[in-house]
Amino acid sequence: MEMTFLLLVLQFLIVFKVTEGQCDSNGKCVCHCENCNPKCIACLPGWSGSTTNLCQKRNAFFHPNATDKLFDGDLNTYKMAEGRDPFFRVQYNYSTEIDQLDITAVLENGIPYTIFVKQLPYTRDKLEICSKFTYSNRSITKTVTVTCNRPLQGKYIEIVASSSTETTLKVFEIERFGDCFSCISGYYGVRCDKKCSSGCQDSCNMTSGFCVCKPGFYSNNCSLQCPTMCFNSECHQEKGTCLACNYGTYGDRCDLKCLGDCNGQCDRRKGICGICAKNKYGTYCNQTCPINCAAGACIRDTGYCKKCKIGYMGDKCNESCPDHCVYCDQNGYKCQTCANKRYGVQCESICPLECGENGSCDIETGICDVCPAGYFGKSCTQRCSEWCDSSNICDQITGQCQNCIAGRYGPNCLEQCRIQCVNSTCFSNQTCAHGCEDGWFGAQCDNKCNAAVLNCVQCYLMDNAPVCTHCADRWYLMETNCIKCPENCSLCVSSEECLECKNNFYYGKTCNLTCNTACIKKTCDITGSCRHGCDNSKYGKECDKDCMKHCKTCLNSTMCLECEAGYFGKSCTMCPENCKKCENRSTCTHCKIGLTHDNGKCLEKNKKHPDATCLGGGENNDSNCNDQRHCYENAGISVYNTRGSQALLEEIDPDEQDNDTDVDEFESHDYVNVNMTRISLQRLWEYKLQNAANDLMNTEFETLPTGLLLKCKEAKKSENKKRNRYKYVYPYDANRVMLSTDGEKLINSYINASYINGFEAPKEYIASQGPFTDETVADFWRMVWNENVNTIVILINLEEAGVENESRTVEQFHFTAWPEKGLPSTVNSILDFWRKIRSKADITSPIVVHCSAGIGRTGTFIALDILINQGQKEGSVDVVSCVANLRYQRTHLIQTVEQYKYLYSAVTKELTGKESGIQENEFMTYYSQLKHNDQLTGRTFIEEEFDLIEKLAPGFDENRYQTAKAVNNRHKNRHSNILADDNFRIHISRQGSDYINAISLPSVQQNVAYIITQKPLPETVDDFYLMMADQEVNTIVLLDNDADEVFGNGCRSKNETFSQNLFELNPQEKTTFGNIELLTCHFHDDHALISRVVKLYHGRFWNENRLVPNGFQSMISLVETILIRRREQNENPIVVVCRDGAQRSGLFCVLANLVEQIQLSGSVDILQTVLNVRHRRPQIVPCLEQLEYIYDFIENYLESGNKV
Repeated sequence: MEMTFLLLVLQFLIVFKVTEGQCDSNGKCVCHCENCNPKCIACLPGWSGSTTNLCQKRNAFFHPNATDKLFDGDLNTYKMAEGRDPFFRVQYNYSTEIDQLDITAVLENGIPYTIFVKQLPYTRDKLEICSKFTYSNRSITKTVTVTCNRPLQGKYIEIVASSSTETTLKVFEIERFGDCFSCISGYYGVRCDKKCSSGCQDSCNMTSGFCVCKPGFYSNNCSLQCPTMCFNSECHQEKGTCLACNYGTYGDRCDLKCLGDCNGQCDRRKGICGICAKNKYGTYCNQTCPINCAAGACIRDTGYCKKCKIGYMGDKCNESCPDHCVYCDQNGYKCQTCANKRYGVQCESICPLECGENGSCDIETGICDVCPAGYFGKSCTQRCSEWCDSSNICDQITGQCQNCIAGRYGPNCLEQCRIQCVNSTCFSNQTCAHGCEDGWFGAQCDNKCNAAVLNCVQCYLMDNAPVCTHCADRWYLMETNCIKCPENCSLCVSSEECLECKNNFYYGKTCNLTCNTACIKKTCDITGSCRHGCDNSKYGKECDKDCMKHCKTCLNSTMCLECEAGYFGKSCTMCPENCKKCENRSTCTHCKIGLTHDNGKCLEKNKKHPDATCLGGGENNDSNCNDQRHCYENAGISVYNTRGSQALLEEIDPDEQDNDTDVDEFESHDYVNVNMTRISLQRLWEYKLQNAANDLMNTEFETLPTGLLLKCKEAKKSENKKRNRYKYVYPYDANRVMLSTDGEKLINSYINASYINGFEAPKEYIASQGPFTDETVADFWRMVWNENVNTIVILINLEEAGVENESRTVEQFHFTAWPEKGLPSTVNSILDFWRKIRSKADITSPIVVHCSAGIGRTGTFIALDILINQGQKEGSVDVVSCVANLRYQRTHLIQTVEQYKYLYSAVTKELTGKESGIQENEFMTYYSQLKHNDQLTGRTFIEEEFDLIEKLAPGFDENRYQTAKAVNNRHKNRHSNILADDNFRIHISRQGSDYINAISLPSVQQNVAYIITQKPLPETVDDFYLMMADQEVNTIVLLDNDADEVFGNGCRSKNETFSQNLFELNPQEKTTFGNIELLTCHFHDDHALISRVVKLYHGRFWNENRLVPNGFQSMISLVETILIRRREQNENPIVVVCRDGAQRSGLFCVLANLVEQIQLSGSVDILQTVLNVRHRRPQIVPCLEQLEYIYDFIENYLESGNKV
């Protein structure tokens, strides 16, 4: 209640700016006291009220120079009248509204007083009475507040004391308080208690309430609304007549309908239309224009057409144009447009036959509008220069080339660009188009870096001065000069830090130390680690540790790989007497000179002996030994495939005869000859991306040693055969795990498991075959007990191929996300698993690692652990050497090239934090981050990713395009810079030349899944159909809008290879879904050797001259349709066609690969996929806009939820 009262009071004070409130909104009052400081004691004349509030009441009647004592503000002066009915009349300066007065007078007992407020001085109408009152008390001087019965207007105030006897009227002052100085907007009156009309524009006159009107209102106080049909509701403020009318009406109040069919307003006075509606004419627009008027427009007065529709002429366009004339002028004399490739005043002449496109020519001169590519002249009969770029026509009039082929410039491309220009390309002013080759600078690349800055091999021009960016070998860059490296440096960054030493004979920060002479070839890396292994019975990274006595080559102090003659085994035990070589204490393999070998013994020469161990047991002259195929050979060749996507492991048949070959002792081992492949962590991310794209990882994998590299006789013994699950997967004798025996029940020490050395410690792991029978399960736990193992890493599901591998009775780390014949979807899962294992504080070596065979997944995990350890401690990794050395400890550790690539990805992610593969549930967050700016560069991360793609793209190598650039094949290329790489091009079965500008692209599961090619030229249509026949193509994706001349109406193609066959591709049925047309065609030849249905999907959702398609849904539909089609057609490749065979078709194949990745693994790798296809055709995804479209496409695909 109190709050409501307070709000009402505040509202009152806001509305009425009365004299009681001469204070601002902050409560600061204006002082009206005689002396304001320090304290208000008395009010100034004309002011009254509380002194505490600084006298805020103002007397409106007060004037300091007033002549009338009743208005002088002095309560000590007065007027007095005596007699019957005495009165005083005072005049105010102007007429005002009065509703209350304060009168200070001597009041007499029983006297009635009447107060009048009047306009005229001498009237006393009862309507002019403000108030009457009678004083009943003893005589007293008093201020009486008189409130009028109603507000009265006037400038005369009269006070009458009514008495029948003589009396005295004595008055000191008449005061009037409470008038407003001004009103807030929307109010008026002396007390601002009257509301302005709602039609007022803003405030109104404080006295009268008159105001300026809002649109739609009129009258003095804007209380009346304008007529409803006034235009914009505007009318005259005083009269209320409309200023303008709405369409279709007229009159002062716009209440009359226009006279006729108007287009817009009519005359406000007369109602006649200003403009007629479409198809109407006449004074009142009530007549219809002739039917053949263009756009229905005719002249208002006559009804004549302003212009005729195409094909008509005459005032009213009721006559047809002359023959062959599509559009003529209105009088019919001259044709504006001709039909049927004609020209002339009335289209009487035929255009030259050589005119290009639709064969049209200029209607007046007959000059061809466009010439076919390669021709120019008025009639297109002249050939352009052979050096013009085939993708562009030359100038139709002058014949000057619009663009030259790479390496040429000038009007007719007769001049050769400087070879110092990158790709030998330049502009017409000889300025190099793509910059300079290394060693040159300047706009025309005609200045040598070395001449400007001594020993500089790469530079650029800035502010007209050369700036060196790279120095020659054995020199380094300091500011702008090249300074010589220390003496034995071949590459350095300063005088105190070498990156590479001369001939690899030296090491150290300044290459001041010589490699250990025990290093093979006496070479080492910059840290002193021997590059090719050790010689002279040494081991260790720097070959500074001695092998055991009688050992020529060893892995460490306890494991010899090659003993001196007369010694054997990993500890180099002495052979029996007379043995030159042996495999154990009782069996010789080679005898000393003068002795002969007989059944493992060394005897005198007169004893018979076989020269070779035969399968039939005969001597060298027996028939069983005549065929060399019956003799054992010392070959370490793998008998199962490790080069494909999956290694083929063949399980052992217990009933099969054992034909395993064995490995003799090596004088030297292959693995020590592995080239130096150490990679710094700074280079690792780009190295992994680039080498995955250009297939160098496959090459690396191919170089690794394969097969059974060391002896494994114990594994091949007949009693141990049942303990081996797979053929040729055996532990080497030198480092196999040996089970303890008790001489009675446990008499066999064999288990298919191998000790593996770690990065720094020997026997850090045991790589084991997974137990598969009750007997091997028991052996497995014997090994765990004997070796004091407390950590087991299991890399298989509990069941594979329906066989339960083992029961889990101890704490184990079990990774279930690794399928038997594949890889985990991303590296994150295996890294999380690895971190969980390494976080265990009480691991004691060795760690047992096993999968099914104990080689593929097992080797990958062990290599991962070793390489992460190496990278963290040395700042570099050597994957090739690591895997090569692992394979000398257990055959085929890391079994497939896919596992090898996966190892690279996992090591790279852990050591650099970078990974290109993204889980689909993390994609949106990842893409959002790519759009942010890098604070260091100010560019978005997706821009930097495109820069990385450009950086890692392969440079132009002419050797890769020899066939495409051959003279007899040049005309088959639409563009001189988009050619088919010899490594990936499609070969056609044509005599003379098998070239077509088409290359293969892989999918996730298939090496030749797509063939991308340019839209066939007129002279290559035949090659295109021949390729379809050779590759058994039954699906085509067409992404060129203008290709109907090749695919639209059926084509016939003459071919020499198929016995003069005539190929035909005939459309039979056409269906449309969205922006995609599906043509079902019959592809056949005239000998019926080929006859099949081909489906052609034509995507019409790509505007010309745009780098990306319109939207995403049509592309998503096409990609999903093609993926379904691929699954249905198995191995048949999909041909994807666009104009240049790169920009559109390449983008489609990238998107199809990415969607397939999501469908198969739930993850997507955009960066690596783009790099992979650009290695085959560099013009694919050529710009940032296409890369952004790829990310947006995947975002839309995931949001759509359409997973085929």
